[in-house]
Amino acid sequence: MSARGTGARAGRRRSLRASWRGGVRGAVGVLSILRAVADARSGTLYHLWVALDGGSDRPPPEIGFRVYPVSDRPDAYLVAYVTGPREDGREVCWSVGVTARPDSLEVIGTIEVGNGAGGWEVVRESRLTTTDVAEAAAAVLDRAAEVAGQRQWWW
Repeated sequence: MSARGTGARAGRRRSLRASWRGGVRGAVGVLSILRAVADARSGTLYHLWVALDGGSDRPPPEIGFRVYPVSDRPDAYLVAYVTGPREDGREVCWSVGVTARPDSLEVIGTIEVGNGAGGWEVVRESRLTTTDVAEAAAAVLDRAAEVAGQRQWWW
């Protein structure tokens, strides 16, 4: 019998093929979430950033996109944000993020204002937990629009 027909090799080949197919489906989900956060950053949050950079004497706001591990868990947090100092010196941060867990996705839109002591006060927060990738991707764009529409925290 050739090595090609042995159970170990044949079984390994089948499992690689099966995991590849599952991986492609999983990759489409990852792509959907990455694209939604990138679109929020390049769309709604970018327009907020442009509107806030009005040429005042304060430093310009920052726009960003980051990925963080969640400590002591297998989760990861992907966030797009705009942050900058108000005229009174307190920082304001508008963000939309996704926490990816083994069994769900949590989408969160947040506005936080610095308390001056290095901490943050959450002044607006909207969350959705789902197992549906399309629902999560749509929620990213919805939450980005919600937080970016709340510009009164800047003034």
